Amino acid sequence: MGMWEYYFHTGDAAFVRSVYPQMLSTMAFVEGRLDEDGLYAKRRGDWVFIDWSKFDEDSGPMCAEQMLLCRAYDCMAKCAALVGDADGEKKYASLAAALCEKINALYWDEEKGGFIDDYKTGNRNVTRHANIFALLYELTSEERREKIIAHVIKNGEIRPITTPYFEFFELDA
Repeated sequence: MGMWEYYFHTGDAAFVRSVYPQMLSTMAFVEGRLDEDGLYAKRRGDWVFIDWSKFDEDSGPMCAEQMLLCRAYDCMAKCAALVGDADGEKKYASLAAALCEKINALYWDEEKGGFIDDYKTGNRNVTRHANIFALLYELTSEERREKIIAHVIKNGEIRPITTPYFEFFELDA
């Protein structure tokens, strides 16, 4: 994601070309850590950081992490296109589309009008974090985006962001 943002703001394609092999090896490492459903799930010893907030994160893959992975796939597809790697572009675009579909199927809660933290716990806990990523990275339909704004972002009952770090993402959204 950082490499795409760097290129987007600087136009320095030569730098992206120079680090592209390392980008591929990093993504290969990440792909080796996915579960049987193609989702990233925390393993023993992992410290997965989204923000200093209370999440429903005890039993399975967290929504916010899947959204970051989806955005990483999207950025990899764009970088692959930039460096002329047609196979990589196709691979990562396909992975992004498939993961986006899974996110919308597994984590969306129609009644709450937002994405839940973790579909395996049964708690149906909604926090702002994944919903902010859904808005920023355009990971859901316009209808759902409007519901997120009304039922999560503008909802005073949803725990507010408490750190300047994540407040940046909320303000950006």
